[in-house]
Amino acid sequence: MAYSNFTLGTVRRAFQLEAVEERGIFAYIEPVAPSEHLTSVWSEISPSPSLSAPKRRSPK
Repeated sequence: MAYSNFTLGTVRRAFQLEAVEERGIFAYIEPVAPSEHLTSVWSEISPSPSLSAPKRRSPK
């Protein structure tokens, strides 16, 4: 059978696969609060003028 003839449904039936779509990759990972060091560093660099300034054209 040509590759273009395959569909998700035919592959699932042929190989008896089950699609699991209701869980995310990180579904079982508990959130963690950022460390004090990360928070302080982030507050020092954010917002960075180079990141928030509009882009300018360079002279030709």
